[in-house]
Amino acid sequence: MVLITLTRREWVAVVEELESRYQQDAPPGVCERIETLLAATPAAWPDQACKLELGDLAAGELVQTIIRKLHERPVEHGFVWQEEASVAEAEQIIRNHQDLGDQNQSSKPFL
Repeated sequence: MVLITLTRREWVAVVEELESRYQQDAPPGVCERIETLLAATPAAWPDQACKLELGDLAAGELVQTIIRKLHERPVEHGFVWQEEASVAEAEQIIRNHQDLGDQNQSSKPFL
C-alpha cells in the first residue's frame, strides 16, 4: 500500500497525465480511484490536501513519477503565470510603500 497526499489541483493534473500519456502503463482502476477522490472534493477547493491509498506499488511509483515531471513544469500555465504576476505586483506595492516611508522619515527633522 502506498499513501500519497497531493492537493486537489495536483490530483487533477495527475489524472489528466495518466489519461493522456500513461494510459497503457497505468494499473487497472487507478484513474477511477483518483476520479472518485476528485468527485468527493469540491472543485472550489483546489489547494485542499487529498490523501489516496494506492494498493499497488507500481501505481504509487507511476503517480510519483508523474508528480516529479509535473513539478518540472507548471501544472496550470495560466495559473502559475498569474500567481507570479500577482506576487511581483505585491512586491512592488511593498517597495513603493517602503520608499514613501523612507522619504517621509528623511523630511522630518530630528527632535
